[in-house]
Amino acid sequence: NTNAARASLTAAYSRRWLALNATLGYEHFGYDIDDHQPTATQHPTPTTQTYNDWMLSARATAKTGAKSKLTLSYNRDIQRPTYTQLYPFVHIGSSIGVMVVGNPDLTPAKTSQLKGSYTYSGRHWTHTHSLAYKRISNDISQVSSFDEPSQRSVKTWLNDARYSYLRYAAEGEMSYGALSMTMGLHAQYLDYDGKRVSSDNAWSYSFKMRPQVQLKGDWTLATV
Repeated sequence: NTNAARASLTAAYSRRWLALNATLGYEHFGYDIDDHQPTATQHPTPTTQTYNDWMLSARATAKTGAKSKLTLSYNRDIQRPTYTQLYPFVHIGSSIGVMVVGNPDLTPAKTSQLKGSYTYSGRHWTHTHSLAYKRISNDISQVSSFDEPSQRSVKTWLNDARYSYLRYAAEGEMSYGALSMTMGLHAQYLDYDGKRVSSDNAWSYSFKMRPQVQLKGDWTLATV
């Protein structure tokens, strides 16, 4: 059984070149789980858990010209464990016989993100540059072990790891008559660490480009 209640308050302000809005939310979430297959010496024991969390999102947009704007945003959110991750009793999780046992003490993973961006919207060319920092604490990690008596693998979940990343993105769209093209460049640095999961610090990059030509009728020629 699960129950949830949420309340939020939103405020907005705008005047000429500046727009502000913010939302403050409060969430109550609870659940209880019963094992309906007791053994001869064990009766069903309910597992209960209750969470109370605050969440905040805020955004400020400033026009820096007739065709450009700056945006700064902050978000704090939560990711709740699933029912399978919480279910505290052993069950067979797949056809190959892996035993799964949830962890009723899991807490939600909490995310905070700060992002700034600049957008220019021209007649033939629109582009956005953004820089974001995101941090997740109490990340829910899956861990595995081997049970000798049953000769089966056992998997469960822990609030083990935390990770953060810094991400730069440049995205744009160009349009001249029948020709249009979208492009995107992303660079990200990831910092990941945990007690029972592997640690990793790494850069990653990606680039995409999609030219497109509008032909006669309803035909379009494009590369993907």
